[in-house]
Amino acid sequence: MTHPRRLAMAEALAEKLGCRPAIAVDPVPDGPPSAMRSAIVAWGLAPAWATHHLVLQDDAQPMPGFLPAVEEAAAAHPEIPLALYEHWNSWNGAMARLALRCGRAGSELIPTQYVPTVALMMPRPLAADFVEFAVRLPAEFPDDESIAIFVRRRGLRGCLAVPNLVEHAGVESLMGNDRRDEERRSACFRDERPAAARPSGILRLAEVPILPFLRWGEPSAVVEVVPGRWSTISIPETLWGLGLDDEGPLWEGYARAVAALPAAAAGLAGAAGGRLLSSLWLTGYLEGAVLADLGVDPASDEAPRWSTRSLVLGGLRGRGLRQQLHRHLDALVRFSDLAIGAGARAPRGQRARTGAPAWEVAARRLPRRVAG
Repeated sequence: MTHPRRLAMAEALAEKLGCRPAIAVDPVPDGPPSAMRSAIVAWGLAPAWATHHLVLQDDAQPMPGFLPAVEEAAAAHPEIPLALYEHWNSWNGAMARLALRCGRAGSELIPTQYVPTVALMMPRPLAADFVEFAVRLPAEFPDDESIAIFVRRRGLRGCLAVPNLVEHAGVESLMGNDRRDEERRSACFRDERPAAARPSGILRLAEVPILPFLRWGEPSAVVEVVPGRWSTISIPETLWGLGLDDEGPLWEGYARAVAALPAAAAGLAGAAGGRLLSSLWLTGYLEGAVLADLGVDPASDEAPRWSTRSLVLGGLRGRGLRQQLHRHLDALVRFSDLAIGAGARAPRGQRARTGAPAWEVAARRLPRRVAG
């Protein structure tokens, strides 16, 4: 799907795919760009004989061997929407990185966040039903949010392919999605198919009661506060919810890791209001604790360390630091991996209920009375 201003990009993508795909063009070329208008056309092109329908936006960059990988994915997930790309600083991107380290082939999408539409596949009947749903919405309504609402109303949970099968080209956004100083890249894209045995299974949301993430340099976490409703929680509540009552190992490890950084990279500690390195360390530490709960030892993790790169670059974007981050990327990735390992080994105590009222969380922090 494309807009007339980027038709050449869409044609180049179609030629690269080599399967003669149809190109869906915004039917109102002189109006303001609308992903929804193009999406309605694109999803309406599903042929009657197809089992699934795949829609790629014009700035998608598929991996080598893309079409066989898509066929495998459709066979593995025949009844649900399957996203092939997700942004690296989103909730679902954080979930994908966990799935990658767990050796899973996919991650369940959080139903209250948008459904990523840079590259999305749906069963053909579902695609046809979506068109009937979408034509009733305003043209300016985001297509990714409309699909999220549609899927939720159907009682379905979408899935994200891990690793992602598509990268984002990073060109100027017609919809203004690049207003912040950030690249828009995949959470876990690889430009080659793994030679080893392929991962299998989906990491379900029920397995991850607390999901740490880093966005625009601010560490946080997301939980299901009530059935079907996900929301962010504070860092103290995240620590208590994971049973990380003793914060000594957290900051002692941080001090050692900063001291071991090259001087130039350590200088980033003063960036972003003095929180850049501490935010990165804290997020990695929390992720390590979650991985430990999932039975994953990051020290034995071979392939997915490259996903840490997306945590660093994606999570710290929007701070005017693009050149500095790339310059010190290797050191920052090692720093983040140290944090993940430290969190996986951290001592654990009593866990507070996340999403609890503030008074309940505070009460759990009161000193315990000593018997006698």
